[in-house]
Amino acid sequence: VDQAAHWLDHVLPDVPVRQWVLSLPHEIRYRIAFDPKLQSEVRGVFMRAVQSWIKRRMRDLGFPGGRTGGVACVQRFDSALRLDPHIHALVLDGVYIGLEDGGEATFHPLPKPSDEDIEKLVRSLHGRVYGLLRRRGVLHDGECEELTALGVCQAAAIQGRIPFGEEAGGYDEREGRRRGGVAPRAKRRLCADYEGFSLHAAIRVPAGQRVRLERLCRY
Repeated sequence: VDQAAHWLDHVLPDVPVRQWVLSLPHEIRYRIAFDPKLQSEVRGVFMRAVQSWIKRRMRDLGFPGGRTGGVACVQRFDSALRLDPHIHALVLDGVYIGLEDGGEATFHPLPKPSDEDIEKLVRSLHGRVYGLLRRRGVLHDGECEELTALGVCQAAAIQGRIPFGEEAGGYDEREGRRRGGVAPRAKRRLCADYEGFSLHAAIRVPAGQRVRLERLCRY
């Protein structure tokens, strides 16, 4: 609650804000769960990609040199409180023009993105994140890590599987899951999946709705 109040009072201006949520493949979730530096770097790749896309889009609309910004955090759990690190970001839905001139900056909102925009961006994120992992040397093709008992529990939690006992390796019971895999879900608006990456950008809070924005910040 304190953090949400701080963001509203001192960080986020009264302009349109869009929520961007990035989910990652199992192998990346496991690696960032207990590597804070790598987690921060992946979050940085995500934020730079989203903000660069916004600035390019606004430049094409006749607003070159615009500046945007946002806040991001890693949510470490899913709806069943299992280990599932994924990134939530609140990004200004547009750009400020005039910051470099020293005068009064004006905000120009971004037109609504399309499903195709989200799909292109999630594919770009796939390449950027795996590029980071290769540079960091954390991808081990063809190698299997020897896990401790805690590591087994963590890996199972990320995959939604049973770690020990007679049914070890099987899927656990939860809503939306059926034996043998995940139940198919309907295509959602402004949401795209690619090679284990999922990007969602359907939630937008217009300017002037600070109470609604504060609720989203708390979440």
